[in-house]
Amino acid sequence: MDFTISKEHLLAAIDKCQLATDKSHVTEAFRMMTVNASKTKAVAFSATGEFCAVDTVADAETKTKGQFNVMPGRLREIANAMPNGRIHFTLKGSRVTVKSLVATRKATFESHTTDPYKVDDPGQDAPWRAVNQQELLRALACVKHATIWENGDPVVTLLIPTDRGVDVFGCNGYIIALCETSIRFEGDKAPMQVPQKAAEVLALMAPDDDGTVRLFSDGTRLYLENRDTLVSALLWSAYPGTASHPHMIGILKSTDNLVGPSFSLAKFAQGVKSVLSLSGFASGADKGSRGFQVHAQLGPDKCVVELGLSEADARDEFEVDKEGSALDFYLTSSFLEKVLSSLAPYDHVQALRAENLLLLRSAGVFYGIMEEVKK
Repeated sequence: MDFTISKEHLLAAIDKCQLATDKSHVTEAFRMMTVNASKTKAVAFSATGEFCAVDTVADAETKTKGQFNVMPGRLREIANAMPNGRIHFTLKGSRVTVKSLVATRKATFESHTTDPYKVDDPGQDAPWRAVNQQELLRALACVKHATIWENGDPVVTLLIPTDRGVDVFGCNGYIIALCETSIRFEGDKAPMQVPQKAAEVLALMAPDDDGTVRLFSDGTRLYLENRDTLVSALLWSAYPGTASHPHMIGILKSTDNLVGPSFSLAKFAQGVKSVLSLSGFASGADKGSRGFQVHAQLGPDKCVVELGLSEADARDEFEVDKEGSALDFYLTSSFLEKVLSSLAPYDHVQALRAENLLLLRSAGVFYGIMEEVKK
C-alpha cells in the first residue's frame, strides 16, 4: 500500500471515525478504524462502535492498494505531529510508515489484526429524505441539553413531522425543548429518532452542493449520508420521554396565547454571570451537590437576578424590553446556563409559566425548565 493525502483531509476523516469508536471498550473491534486505499484518487476510512458507525472518503493519490487498522486516537496523534501539507503512507507486511513530504518527520506503527465490524449500507433505493443540513444542526443544538439524562441513558432527539413542518423535540426529567423548522417530510408521519452520536458526526460532514444531507431510518438504525460520508446510529426502543412527548409538547404549546415579559437574552446571561462571579460561589466545592441557585424576577419593568442560597450575596438588574405578567423563579445555575447556551442565537426571549415549569420561548423555540424548590 502506498498513498499520499493532505493533513487537512486526513484529520477530517479521523475526527469522524473517532466519534464512532470508544478507546476504552472491551471489544477491540469497537476501538479500531480501517484505512483502505482501494481507489486511485480517494482513500476510505471506516469505524464501527457499539452505537455508531462511520464510512467516509477523502481525496488522496494512491499508487498501490492496501489497508490497515489503527485506533483513531493513535493516528490523530501522529497526524498532529506532522506539519501542514502532504503526508505519505506505506504498508509493508503489517508495519505502517507515515512520513511528511514537507519536512523531515516520520512515524511507524503496527497494523492491528482485528477488523472493525461493518454495518450494511441501506443503498440508494432506500427512501432517503433530503433536509437542509444547517437548519437541522441548529435545531438539534437547540434541544441538545433537554435530551441529556443524568443517569447515563442514551441521548436521543425526536424529529416529529407535522402539517406545518418538522418539530425537533427533546425531553428529560428537568427540561423539555421544542424547535420548529421549515424542514418537511413526505409520507410517514411517525417520529424519527436522531441519536446524539449521529448528530455529532453530522456537524463534521461537509454539506452537498445544495446544502442538504440525506437521512433514512429502518426502525433499527438511523442513517445520514452526503457525498463523502455515511453515518449510522443505533436506535433505542425504550427512549425515556418518547411515549409522553405529545403531552409534553402540549404543555409548551399551551402558552401560544399568553404574553409574558420579554427581555434581552444577552443581558440576562450577563446578569447571571455577574451575580455568580461576585458571589464567590462560581467555582470549586462551594457549589454543593445540587449547584448554587439563581433567583430571577421579571417585570413589570425590570429584571432582577440574585443568588438564591440563604442571603443574596450579589444582585444585578436591567430593563425588561416588553412588559407582561410579573414572574419570579428559582433555578440551579447549571440548568440555567445550559438553557442560555442553547438559546444563544436568539436576541430576545419571552418568559412564561405552565404547570410547574418556567417557559422560555423565542422564534419557534420553546424551553420548559422544571423549577427547583426554593431553599
